Amino acid sequence: VMELLKDIDVLILLDAPGFNLPLLKKAKTLGVKKTIYFILPQVWAWGEKRKEIIGKYCDVAISIIPFEEDIYKEYYPNLRFYYFGHPLIDILEKETANIGREDVIHKLNLKKRYFVVFPGSRKNEIKAHLKTLVKAGEIIAKKHNLEMVLITFKKFEKAIRSIYKGKIFYVEDKTLSSFAVIKYAQFGWIKSGTTALAT
Repeated sequence: VMELLKDIDVLILLDAPGFNLPLLKKAKTLGVKKTIYFILPQVWAWGEKRKEIIGKYCDVAISIIPFEEDIYKEYYPNLRFYYFGHPLIDILEKETANIGREDVIHKLNLKKRYFVVFPGSRKNEIKAHLKTLVKAGEIIAKKHNLEMVLITFKKFEKAIRSIYKGKIFYVEDKTLSSFAVIKYAQFGWIKSGTTALAT
């Protein structure tokens, strides 16, 4: 990859800061004339120091979240910044169109109102939080006469079932979007990240 950078005029980086930030720094030192970063690292949520790398090595920043301009411009007034809009808007509209609350309740075979718990999309998140979330969820469900629906990925089924015996919705289910399940819940405990933003 580094050899290829020497012959590139414009480098466009997309999301994935763990990979792209080191690449961005190296690109500039190897003489890439212009760098463009689309879908910026969420420095307002964590890893604030990463904005220094963007400001120093990036020529054009294209954001999907409007308030990010203030965060970056405060420190780097010469950075060319554009707000594009968030692709989640289109995804959410598409995945929840023509689906009502009754559709979700029927599909999940629920008998009453429900709330959702999405403990994480990584094994370490689930390992760290699941027991506490399930214990608290059981208290809330009993106290407020609600059903708890845990949203997860199939690959975590075995680990989750060792702790939680209740209703699970798998993200891989093609007959119903997890966004629709979240939309009609009374409330949700959602891990930090894209799902929290969508919620």
